[in-house]
Amino acid sequence: MERENQKFYKISEFAEMVGVTAVTLRNWEKRGFLTPHHVSPTGYRYYTEKQLEELINGNKKKLS
Repeated sequence: MERENQKFYKISEFAEMVGVTAVTLRNWEKRGFLTPHHVSPTGYRYYTEKQLEELINGNKKKLS
């Protein structure tokens, strides 16, 4: 999904790229460590390229 030239990833896509499960992302959300950029009216969670870069660049350790 793209909005205003910004790439968004569904939770399953984002989880695969980060190397965790969608369940882990939901747990991080519940604990306040990582929230989706936005949630659609139907409940789909979307994450951004920036969030992906932050996790890949070492911030993932803070979430464990």
